[in-house]
Amino acid sequence: MSLITTHSNSLFDVLLNCIQTIGRTVSNIIELLAPVGFIAAISYAFHRVHEYRCKRLANVELINTLRHERDSSFETFKRIREYSIISHKAMLCDLIRAAKKSYQTSYALKCIDIIVRCPQLINVKDFQQGFTPFHYICFYGHNSLIAFMLAKGADVSITTERGNTALCMAIYHFLDKPEDNDFSRLDMLKQAGSEFGLENEMYDAILQLAFESNHTKLIEWLISTSPYKISRSVSTS
Repeated sequence: MSLITTHSNSLFDVLLNCIQTIGRTVSNIIELLAPVGFIAAISYAFHRVHEYRCKRLANVELINTLRHERDSSFETFKRIREYSIISHKAMLCDLIRAAKKSYQTSYALKCIDIIVRCPQLINVKDFQQGFTPFHYICFYGHNSLIAFMLAKGADVSITTERGNTALCMAIYHFLDKPEDNDFSRLDMLKQAGSEFGLENEMYDAILQLAFESNHTKLIEWLISTSPYKISRSVSTS
């Protein structure tokens, strides 16, 4: 009995010693790993901070780059727009000068060349009396040039500062050159929808000028196209 007890005590002591040894070993390992873990945690924290700063700097650099590109693009757009405005102003001046001499073939061809490149200029008013290049062409130009401008989108309803339309300008051509009796340009403009100013306010004044200049053919044409033709026939009946 005592032998069994002694053997049990010895086994218990061995197990206790093993447990104590394992405990001391684990404790030593923990003591050893604690500084390493602390250093690793600090290193990881510094790494995350550094990574965040790098990303932030990269984002700031990207934002600055995008802003620079945006500003550069805007400046480029401004330069192109300013150049385009200057170019169109120069072309408009050239077109008006050519339109005022469009009775000459070379200037008529120049008008065509400019309008082919920039057809929108045909309806742009000048800075003096509100004339468009088409107004000048109706006064100075050939019938074929007027037809070309109508095909390119010339607006026959635009009026000058004094209320003259393209039709009015064409009539002034015949008042200025009474020897010209080819009224085909007048018929062309009338068919295109051009009238004697807004609400035909210029008709009476133009008819009076025709009477004063004794331009019989023009008077006949004006009477035949009178906007008051119906009301006059009713009044005479």
